[in-house]
Amino acid sequence: MSTDGTAFRASHTSNEELGYIYIWGGSFKITTGGGAGEFVVQEEAMGGPQGMPDFDGEAMTPPEFSGEMPTDMMPPEGFAEGEMPTDMMHPEGLGDGEEMSAPPNGGTMSEEDASEGESEDETACKGFKASGDIAVIGGNLELDTADDAFHADGDLLVFDSRITIASSDDGLHADGGLTVVGGTVDITQSSEGLEAEVITVSGGSVSILASDDGMNARSSTGEKETFEAQEGVLIDISGGTLTVNAGGDGIDSNGDLVVTGGTVVVSGPVSNMNGALDYNGTAIISGGTVVAAGASGMGENFSDTSTQAAFLVNLTGDAGEIRVCDAEGNVILAAEVEKSFETVVISSPDLVVGEIYTVTQGDTSAEITLTDTVTGADSGSKAGTPGNMGPMGSQPEISGEANEE
Repeated sequence: MSTDGTAFRASHTSNEELGYIYIWGGSFKITTGGGAGEFVVQEEAMGGPQGMPDFDGEAMTPPEFSGEMPTDMMPPEGFAEGEMPTDMMHPEGLGDGEEMSAPPNGGTMSEEDASEGESEDETACKGFKASGDIAVIGGNLELDTADDAFHADGDLLVFDSRITIASSDDGLHADGGLTVVGGTVDITQSSEGLEAEVITVSGGSVSILASDDGMNARSSTGEKETFEAQEGVLIDISGGTLTVNAGGDGIDSNGDLVVTGGTVVVSGPVSNMNGALDYNGTAIISGGTVVAAGASGMGENFSDTSTQAAFLVNLTGDAGEIRVCDAEGNVILAAEVEKSFETVVISSPDLVVGEIYTVTQGDTSAEITLTDTVTGADSGSKAGTPGNMGPMGSQPEISGEANEE
């Protein structure tokens, strides 16, 4: 379908049984406002194609979904055995294949509810807009939108779905929590890929191409953004495969960042005003694999309270494979990044404190000794920013700042 306005909208002011959108299956091809239009993303001070990066190794193979919850995937609280989370239940009278019962007012919309629908900006061209929650449990959805593809004033859940998005604004947006449990989300164009107060990725495959931030967690209360951590704001990655190519910050939390599993590859910004990782609170990693490359000016490592080894190294490289080898030459990990970079943050369960590693990209390499669990700048310090180094983790011992092979 094609429309000059929002394709699907559910809203309410006083009736809590209205304002929700649930998608259980089917196929949708939606264009709003003429589509996303021309896409411009800053790429060439550092070059490289705009496709999503691939990752070498078994850990990057995305799970296959058969319509049932994989047994090795931890669902969010309240989501068990394929059931809808209790805080996102459908309205009374709709469930388990039942038909929707008549609205409490006999099938008519009150003037108050109707006025809210009319009050929304007439120029809005969203794909799906709900004043409550949106849950995408299944189906194939292709959206080309001049505004947000999905926008929930409440929470947004993606389960076992295949979603392709080109958007002039956000790909997936929620004022509350945004949770990806499984399926495939491919955002081929956006201003910001995922945006919410709390972003949770526990499974599935998510790829993001964004002209601004790839993932952005920020307060929905209208709180003015500062360098202070916003209470309750969080990005939590515990599983799945996440690839980000961003013109702004790759992963940006105005609060905290927690990584306990999954595989994350970030092709971050070329501008020194942004970083591959950006957070105002703490960034704790205890599991999973992360490769985050970007400009050096605002580069951040994980916080020194992390329990899994991580390091940040200043290494100038081009689009292509970043490879990490141990002292015996064994490849610990290898990841494809899509743009040139000046710093890279790496964390893997296979890294061992005290060991020597070589990071290579093209003809350039750096040898690093991990002197602590977190080696390199951390806790909000910015790599390559003199006079603003902040709290520091142990600095890497590097043999040759940039060794030309």
